[in-house]
Amino acid sequence: MSGRLSTTKHLMFLDSLRGLASLYVVLHHAAAYFPFSHESSFKRIVLQILGYGHWAVDLFIVLSGYSLMLAAIRNDYAIKGGYFFFIKRRIIRIIPPYYLALFLSIILIYFFINDSNNQRWSYALPVTYETVIFHLMMIHDFLKSSVTKINYSFWSIGVEFRIYFFFPLLLLVLKKIGRLGVLGLALLVTIVCAVLMKYLEGINSDFDYIGIGVNHYILLFCFGMLIADLSFSTANLATRIRQIYFHYQNVINYSVLSIFLIFLMPGRTNLTNLITKSFDQSNKLFFNPRIEDLLVGIFTCFILFICSVNSAPKSYHLPKLLAWRPLTLLGTFSYSLYLIHAPILQIFVQYIISPLKLESFSKCLLLLFVGTPIILALSYLFFLCCEKPFLKMRTKQ
Repeated sequence: MSGRLSTTKHLMFLDSLRGLASLYVVLHHAAAYFPFSHESSFKRIVLQILGYGHWAVDLFIVLSGYSLMLAAIRNDYAIKGGYFFFIKRRIIRIIPPYYLALFLSIILIYFFINDSNNQRWSYALPVTYETVIFHLMMIHDFLKSSVTKINYSFWSIGVEFRIYFFFPLLLLVLKKIGRLGVLGLALLVTIVCAVLMKYLEGINSDFDYIGIGVNHYILLFCFGMLIADLSFSTANLATRIRQIYFHYQNVINYSVLSIFLIFLMPGRTNLTNLITKSFDQSNKLFFNPRIEDLLVGIFTCFILFICSVNSAPKSYHLPKLLAWRPLTLLGTFSYSLYLIHAPILQIFVQYIISPLKLESFSKCLLLLFVGTPIILALSYLFFLCCEKPFLKMRTKQ
């Protein structure tokens, strides 16, 4: 392949999207504390809007592929410094804040969080030496007995970190074979992982066949890689695709938005259900969430494409909105926010919300509008102390 990145400026919308996704995860987990099956229609709608936290993980994975691909395109589709230098930088970026958040979660559980009767937090208990070791090794998501322990948000960290080890190979295949080759390799990895874990589940039922390993998330990662290539590469095909988009911009935008609303929005009868209707329940569990994740990934790619080509004559307001300083600031500590919000939510619920004699929905609003700002402030403090120093260390590398 040929073609280099046509811009070297920092893309502010990436920070904003990360920040918004992390914030949505916080709101999703906050709303999950309060059942809404018996609430009024309006209250159910409000809470249901916050019921799709796994979509944020899809966005994170796509953004990772997109961001890493930008650096590769700038370096003529090669990894600067080689494979081991790349892995070293990823380790410095991911592992130290994760370990510190893990330690913080254990400390908070030991001294402050003892509400095992709370249905939401009971997923994280009990904490055993075994689950701590699994988390340190980042294999906790392989087992049903450990995937949600200590901090139920940590499951996706191991998934994304493992995908990084595949990136150099995916990049090589992209350069030597092309885009279809990358998708083919990612699909092969997905199938092999699924078959392997299904086999292991047959040996030990504690293996989590549904949500482990790299699974279909490596496909989302590849989507991010490819949309970065199509957005910025000066290769002929990428340039031609951008020209076609500019020519039919309004039609394409409204069509994609309509498809997203039909297939994915709350209260829908979507293609996912139609596809899985003829399968038994076990197959439905395998196909339905993954198809939905892939559709969310594709829509995320479209948003990234719109923002990436906003310098075109028919630019949209979305890139300008995502360049808003408060949103980009939120993105700078989005990883810290994702790492530590769960135990802080539990402490706020356990010591402040639960003792209040309020209805469920009022407690939810209090947690959303009072608890969330406190979590943001504490997450930023964690970022300054436990994440930013390692970012500086990585920069010096």
